[in-house]
Amino acid sequence: MKTWIFDVDATLTPSRNKIDNDFEEFFYNWILKNDTYLCSGSDIGKLKEQLTPRILEGVKGVFTCMANVYYEKGEEIYRKDFKPPVGLEEDLKYFLFSSLYEKRTGNHIEKRTGIWNYSIVGRNANKEEREHFKNWDEKHGSRKTISSYLNSRYRDTIESSIGGDISIDIYNLGRDKRQVVEYLSDLDFSNVTFIGDRIYPGGNDYELAEAVEKHGGKSTNVNNWKETRKILLKA
Repeated sequence: MKTWIFDVDATLTPSRNKIDNDFEEFFYNWILKNDTYLCSGSDIGKLKEQLTPRILEGVKGVFTCMANVYYEKGEEIYRKDFKPPVGLEEDLKYFLFSSLYEKRTGNHIEKRTGIWNYSIVGRNANKEEREHFKNWDEKHGSRKTISSYLNSRYRDTIESSIGGDISIDIYNLGRDKRQVVEYLSDLDFSNVTFIGDRIYPGGNDYELAEAVEKHGGKSTNVNNWKETRKILLKA
C-alpha cells in the first residue's frame, strides 16, 4: 500500500481556514483506503480548527510544530522543545519595530513546542489583513530578508524558513519537517509521496520533500487544496 504525507495549510485547507466541506468528505473517505500522515508547522490546536476530528483521528499520525510534536489517535507520542539562542528574541523585536510594513495585529512571536513562529503583521491578522501582508511581502521580500539574516547570524544553533502566508518558522538545527522521514524510517519510501505547497529552497516543506526523495520517494508541490484533490483523483 502507498503511504502519503500531507502538509495542511494551502495543501488540504485554505491558509489558516477550515477545510472545504465537500473536500472533507472526499478526503475522509480517501484516508480510509490509504496510509496517511499529516505534517504541519502549526500546533494541534490550530489543526483542530481547520480539520475535523474524524480526519485527525483517521490518519495514521499527525506531526505538528514542524514535526517537533507527534500524535497518533489524539495521543501525544513525543515532543521536542525549542532552545532559542541568546539575542534571537531581541532581533525579532527589532525587525518588528523597524519594518516598513505599518500594520500590527498582535501575537508576533508565537512560541510553539519546538519552534517559534514569527510574523510582522501578527498571528491575529484577519483574512483581509493576511492577504494584504502576503501581497506586500511578495513585492518587498521582507520574510526572505529576515530569514536569511537569522540563518546567517545564528547558523550554529537555528534555522528558519518561510511558513504560510505571513510568517517565518524558526527551529533548532535539523528540527524541521525532515524529522518525519527519520521517525518513519521503517517505511519503503519507494511507495511514499509527500504533497505540500512550499517545496522550494527557503520554504518550510522543502527539507521534508528533499528527504523523501533522497530515500526513494516522490514529492509534489501544489498551490491549493483543489490541486491536491485533482492529484488524489488520479492516484
